[in-house]
Amino acid sequence: MLLPHLLRILHLTGFGLLVTATLGGWILFRRYLQLDDYRSQAALLKGARSIGLLSPLAILVMLVTGIGQIHFYGYGLFAQTWLTLKLSFFLIAATAGVLFSIRSSKRGQLIDQLAEGTAAPEAEKIVRRLDSQQRVFYFVQSTLLLLILLLSVIKPGH
Repeated sequence: MLLPHLLRILHLTGFGLLVTATLGGWILFRRYLQLDDYRSQAALLKGARSIGLLSPLAILVMLVTGIGQIHFYGYGLFAQTWLTLKLSFFLIAATAGVLFSIRSSKRGQLIDQLAEGTAAPEAEKIVRRLDSQQRVFYFVQSTLLLLILLLSVIKPGH
């Protein structure tokens, strides 16, 4: 049958999109931290939005194809430990991605205000705090994606 192969290819494509969004976001974030002026930072953050838009698409593709594969292969949702862990890590990564996209949007607005000179006095402090949280996010997200990949390949207990 063609369906299981198509589901697997689309699932891997979704994972590739998610890795691309995470890696691309991390690279642009590192570059953002190296820039000295707010105008350059604001321009870079506006360009980074397009990479960030890959994440919702990747999450949707992975969710639909993952459910399709679970159904096709007849796995129970909690019957395979590796699958339950993989789904848990995926849901944590997806939730963290959504939450940090909101924080990134807030940081982008503050950087825009700093570039225009209309920011509140505490804006720089808030941006530094958001930047610190973003560092942690990229580390955690990368770790979760590696765990998902390892569980997909090794399938302990399968």
